[in-house]
Amino acid sequence: MFTIGQASELRVSIKELANFYKLFWKRRGISLSISDFYKWQFKENNNFDYSLVVLDKNKLIGTLSLVKHKFIHLGEIYKGAQIIAQLVHPDYRNQGIGTLLLKKAQNDYDFIVSMGITDSALPLYYKLNFTYKKFIPRLVKINQNIPLPSWVKANRLGKFLIKKKHINKTPEIIIKQIKNTFEFKFIERILFIHKKENSTFLVDAKYLDWRFLNHPIFEYKIYYLKKPEKNNEDLLIVTRLHECENKTKIMHIIDVFGSQKNFYLLNSFLERELKDKSINVFDFYNTNESIIDKLKLEGWFSVIDEDFIYCPNLFFPLEETYPPTTSIAIYSKIKKGKNAPNSFLDTYISKKDCSLDLPTKHTFDILFDGCKD
Repeated sequence: MFTIGQASELRVSIKELANFYKLFWKRRGISLSISDFYKWQFKENNNFDYSLVVLDKNKLIGTLSLVKHKFIHLGEIYKGAQIIAQLVHPDYRNQGIGTLLLKKAQNDYDFIVSMGITDSALPLYYKLNFTYKKFIPRLVKINQNIPLPSWVKANRLGKFLIKKKHINKTPEIIIKQIKNTFEFKFIERILFIHKKENSTFLVDAKYLDWRFLNHPIFEYKIYYLKKPEKNNEDLLIVTRLHECENKTKIMHIIDVFGSQKNFYLLNSFLERELKDKSINVFDFYNTNESIIDKLKLEGWFSVIDEDFIYCPNLFFPLEETYPPTTSIAIYSKIKKGKNAPNSFLDTYISKKDCSLDLPTKHTFDILFDGCKD
């Protein structure tokens, strides 16, 4: 008889869970195999690991690593969860452990999102009534003023459109980098508007501080953008700059907070970054179709629809996948409103959700000369 419950509730230690990933995770090395990172990801905020585990007596045989995160839809708050990873002990596969874990999550939460669904796991997600999307919309903006980096490929049509879709003259804006929590007060209004317009995971100052300003591996930057003398025309964006081979650069737009009508400010920010930092490419993931349509009109390319341009999405190590994005599955008990959040239409899910920007074990090896954990 198997026992299932939350990791902290069943007193499964961080060290045991990290070692479980180290021993049995066979895909790209996962940072959850490193105890310090696992602790930051799941216990840093409240010292309780809500990840689900299955035990055979006292032996760990499966885990669904997840983050408990409130979800808002039409002004009402629901119990939400983001699945970071799922792993079953090789000796216990095909015995219903994965089903047991996901059913437990469905019982505990109103809204669940998972990304990077493998082919072997997909039948289970369908069986349990998740809504599946094979490709998360991912947009790229390419600097046409400098040569293409070797990791970006474009055919003749692609090269023509890169030159055609340059950034037009953009309005002057105020750009302020947010470096500590003392500067969060004046952006609370932006976060309020963001949750009012979207079905999304709730974000507050505490979350921004933990997730971005105190990330143990990556350096994120948070910027406040504002049109001068226009109090209601502003945005908050989160970025991460990655330097590739031969000093080429990609800037990941991890998230954008604020009213959709103010997304035009993003191009003003990009124009400055193109000039100041000689960035080759920007990219942005989002499930909200109206946002994707707005940005495509402003010169962004879809890696799904416009495959005459290729920009990789995996950099640690650099790996080519086609198309260069990933999948997503959501489960929702929420029925309120015409567009319930399982439709993807008004659901705002970005790269930060499910830690799609999770560092790999390879990242640790590069940054720390190998990790002995």
